[in-house]
Amino acid sequence: MAAISVALASSHADQLTTTDRKTVDVSVSALAEDGVHVAGGSTVGWSDVKHLVFNRPATHASDMRLIFRDGTILCGVMLRMTREQIDFRTVVAGAVNLPLSQVAAIQLADKAPLDAVHPSPSGIVVVLKSGREVSGSLVAASSGGILIKTSDGLEKSTFDNVACIVFAPMPSVSGPATVLRNGDCLCGAIQWTDKELKTVVAGVPVSVAMDAVAEIRR
Repeated sequence: MAAISVALASSHADQLTTTDRKTVDVSVSALAEDGVHVAGGSTVGWSDVKHLVFNRPATHASDMRLIFRDGTILCGVMLRMTREQIDFRTVVAGAVNLPLSQVAAIQLADKAPLDAVHPSPSGIVVVLKSGREVSGSLVAASSGGILIKTSDGLEKSTFDNVACIVFAPMPSVSGPATVLRNGDCLCGAIQWTDKELKTVVAGVPVSVAMDAVAEIRR
């Protein structure tokens, strides 16, 4: 493993943990395909990196989060929703069209009980802010609300009253992930080019500046 240049001002340094569980303060200058470039000219290869935390303040995360079946999380604003897809404005990719088939849940309120909700394989569960759960199949959706077919008939809920919509059990994320300052979590394969990363979320190419990254788990 290449020698690591330790940052002089550790209170303002990034923190790198190697695969042999040594943690040092560094000043990251760039992220590239060959590894983490640090001040002083040294490079730590990705095979030697276990965890990298950037010393950057968090940015405000949107109240709405899309949680994908692979564990990826995108924060943003819903523009439109149908039975097949959701149009979503994200911080990292702007306005994107995403298939609902790859979404595990839509969180519209803080502290929504996502892990406690278990939809059937062919149905969904809508949890209202009052705590009541509505289970059934998705009939229609729009920017204003959602229509569910339940065992008792049709039930419509506006998004103002919804805490979360769960399509599938919550994924367990134990593998590599890149966490952004706004709360996004990218679980797909990452390609580093100079000072930005490139990945694909639900078939949509995404590019993110290095300054937006808060943490890298490998």
